[in-house]
Amino acid sequence: MPNPILPTFFMPFGNAWPAVLAAVRKDLNSFLPKHLGLIVGLLNDWAISISIWLSEPPGLKDAVPIAHALLPLVDDYGGKEQLEQMLLVIVKAPTGDPLAFRDLVHRAQTQTQDRVAREFVELLISGLHSN
Repeated sequence: MPNPILPTFFMPFGNAWPAVLAAVRKDLNSFLPKHLGLIVGLLNDWAISISIWLSEPPGLKDAVPIAHALLPLVDDYGGKEQLEQMLLVIVKAPTGDPLAFRDLVHRAQTQTQDRVAREFVELLISGLHSN
């Protein structure tokens, strides 16, 4: 049986990541909604680079605002997995957009019927260990 490839082998690395994220952020509306899944996948792959030794990887200031911008588009029951992926990006990298993070915390405190806010709190409470 062949040895499995370690997940760390697939860590995002290189100058292309920040450049691609900046380009996507700049022209985000032209990609949506047609390429929503690809953008969610891009952010999900980028978020793999976030770790205790690299809490602010290159591309942070573009990736996290994109994740916040996608929240309204993935806030339906068909997009539960995409919503969780975007919230995970946001929770793993709150410094990428501190004002938007604070607003999401405020939503969670004040809007009990807000599905995004509920999922956000659930992710915070359950911790990141399962992701």
